[in-house]
Amino acid sequence: MGEVYLATAVPGDTKIVHPASNIRTSLKAACIIYVQFLIILSFCNEIMEVIMSRFLECTVGGLLDQMAERFPDNDALVYVERNLRLSYREFNDVCRTVAKG
Repeated sequence: MGEVYLATAVPGDTKIVHPASNIRTSLKAACIIYVQFLIILSFCNEIMEVIMSRFLECTVGGLLDQMAERFPDNDALVYVERNLRLSYREFNDVCRTVAKG
């Protein structure tokens, strides 16, 4: 029989499990990897819940306000054919004016 490779949660860390080796050791290693996988999966789920809760609280106008506050002089809109260039501050002002009617 050939060698069986068992990967761990550490990148590049691979263990060689010989068929003649103790099966309990192999099962224990597999269980440890599975538990590590579940911990990582749980952590990823928590991160996604935080991201989604913040995303659902945002509006397009709110995001534009944040960008205008953080980067007021950076380009927000560039329309080369019309020679139009608006910073986030200017673009936010135009959007607010249009929204008011």
